[in-house]
Amino acid sequence: MCWASLDRRPSYANLAWTYVTPAFNYDATGAATGHYHVDGEDYLATNDADSYISYADYATGMLDLLESGQYVRQRITLVGGER
Repeated sequence: MCWASLDRRPSYANLAWTYVTPAFNYDATGAATGHYHVDGEDYLATNDADSYISYADYATGMLDLLESGQYVRQRITLVGGER
């Protein structure tokens, strides 16, 4: 996605959007742990446990966000583990 597109997001006032980024270490084959937390808009691109999430936990987090209605009109990062 082009970063310029994100700059246009305020013009969609009637749209309930949330931009969700996975942690830097996005493990497509990792096991589901059932634990994740939401980080802010700043993307932490480090190669350690503080920037890891499995595909299964990312999918769970996305569904939880949709159901809860939290973080509308925000850009967030999902990271594995508890905070």
